[in-house]
Amino acid sequence: MLAVMFPLAAGLAPLARADVRDGPFAPASQITDRAGALSAAQKTSVQQALNNLYNKDKIKLFIAYVKDFSGKAPGQWVDESATLGGMGRRDILLGVATQARQYAVSADKDVGLTDKQLDDVAATAIEPALRESAWAAAGIGAANGYAAALAGQPIAAPAISSSGAAGGAKGGSSGSSAGVWIGVLVVLALLGLLLFFFMRKRGGGAGRRGGALEPGGPSTAELQAKAGHLLIATDDAIRTSEQELGFAAAQFGDEAVAPFTKAMDQAKGELAAAFKLRQQLDDDIPEDEPTTRQMLQELITHCETANKMLDEQATAFDKLRDLEANAPEIIPRLTASATAQQTRLAATRATLTQLSASYAASAVADVAGNADEAATRLAFIQDSLGQAQQAVAGRDKSRAAVLVQAAQLADDQVTQLLEGVDRRANELSEAGTALTAALATTDANVAEAAASGQPGLREVAVHAQTVAAQVRASLGAGPADPLGGLRAVEDANSRLDQALSGVREQQVRQQRARAGLEQAVLTARSSIAAATDFITTNRGGVGSTARTRVAEAQRHLERALALAATDAESALAEAQQADDMASQAYREAQADVSGFAGAGVGSGMGSLFGGGGGGAGMAGAVLGGILINSVLGGAGGGRGGGSRGGGAGRTAPPAAGSYGGASTRGRHSVGGRF
Repeated sequence: MLAVMFPLAAGLAPLARADVRDGPFAPASQITDRAGALSAAQKTSVQQALNNLYNKDKIKLFIAYVKDFSGKAPGQWVDESATLGGMGRRDILLGVATQARQYAVSADKDVGLTDKQLDDVAATAIEPALRESAWAAAGIGAANGYAAALAGQPIAAPAISSSGAAGGAKGGSSGSSAGVWIGVLVVLALLGLLLFFFMRKRGGGAGRRGGALEPGGPSTAELQAKAGHLLIATDDAIRTSEQELGFAAAQFGDEAVAPFTKAMDQAKGELAAAFKLRQQLDDDIPEDEPTTRQMLQELITHCETANKMLDEQATAFDKLRDLEANAPEIIPRLTASATAQQTRLAATRATLTQLSASYAASAVADVAGNADEAATRLAFIQDSLGQAQQAVAGRDKSRAAVLVQAAQLADDQVTQLLEGVDRRANELSEAGTALTAALATTDANVAEAAASGQPGLREVAVHAQTVAAQVRASLGAGPADPLGGLRAVEDANSRLDQALSGVREQQVRQQRARAGLEQAVLTARSSIAAATDFITTNRGGVGSTARTRVAEAQRHLERALALAATDAESALAEAQQADDMASQAYREAQADVSGFAGAGVGSGMGSLFGGGGGGAGMAGAVLGGILINSVLGGAGGGRGGGSRGGGAGRTAPPAAGSYGGASTRGRHSVGGRF
């Protein structure tokens, strides 16, 4: 009996947790076998099939063998695991629950396979093998089936060996006597009881000590990954849905879109709550692990609720828009708009030339590339509308609808980019006037500090005086940056105001704060607008940090405006915080986009949307979030990355963004019981 016990002791840990369910997780490799489904030789065979699929079609297939799906629906389990794993548009996840006899496949909507093809591969190449418990054959059948579908070839049934249940751990030697197995079971039962009482004596084990995991639950790192992915996906969904809502309101009126507007407002509230939690997790005050996990779960719930609100209205919205029917009449309107935008683009370039001559480069830097970005979007519009006309002529209504929708989104971004330049011109003019008043305030504050006779005020007053002198010198030396100068003087005045607060009456402090509040709101609005425009028009490459900071900046600005009438001091502090957060957001977004561009986005993309212009116009459409998930499942800023590669055998164009949540826009799944 002892000879039986010791070889089995090493296997006690997995047996002791046999009742632990397999919750969604991030697959660490292409084959994850938590069910003991494959032998070493079978794993090698499956991996070879996966390698063949990738080498031929650049599709990376992941397979997870588990005992069950932890009570979740199969489709939900694989979609959540794909999200945790940061899977992109060219990643597919097959999940097989060997004991529960369930399976599901999660694929991005832009993977290059239609719903029917995914269903056909599941029904023909995967499920027959699963019904025979031929786990390896199911994995090989999936890889071969997707390759055949992408090549336009018939999907073959999997080759199942004569052993039937080939691929699974058989659970012991067939020649073992009943007596030996009874002894084994008794020993295991006794050891299991000992382990159970030992863990109870130690206080219940995991889940009671410093945020340790509940058995089978996602790790904190996995929750962080899921939260980051959902923040980006939800923010993208809301930004795109808001654009779509604007198109529908212009065409059908506010009353017709009222239900969708209500859902949008509610979804925005949920997203704002999620961003607030993310900011709290990012601030300088650390949370312990249980608190961190709780906040991440709340964040995830807010995002899921926001997406659900939009998804519930997506079908009705699509029915209202009915782009397949309306595309022929929208194309001429978009063509006329694009012509007008070309004229406006020329005027914007002239405005930029004038601003560059009148102001320092730093004053114009935030919008210096807007005209060129608008030009890439216009190139994309022209190409898309040309293809849309061909699709209409060929009675391909579905393709025409996608092309028209993408062109509309691009046209809206052109407007945003060009308006950004005009807005900056107005901001610089206003900042010039405000700077004169701010410098006068500095002089008055310095004089007040000197008259107070307080020695502790001298250093702060000298600093403010030095800043004022430097700004005046820059104004007299040639083209200057009035926004930057105003921001520097505001900061110096704020420090001096705080130092003087001890010698001022409350009424005087409020008066001083009110005097500076208008200037602080101007710089905050300018920074928020610049960051928002940049994120919106480059959202395909911007991560969660920049989005969180700009959302927090907007919250601080709204708080400042709410406090302005009753507490000018607090309002001023909120406005200054808004400006600082928005500046951080812009820097983070720029860094994200630089990383995104460095990943080679745009190379070889002309074919992805059916040919034509491609190049910078296509890359701009992907970077702008107009074509969702078209090259990467994400890039830069922590977005989940997928494999890049050619679209051999591609059967459908990339999807344009539409009204709806992440589920409408993201992955889809097939599967069930076997």
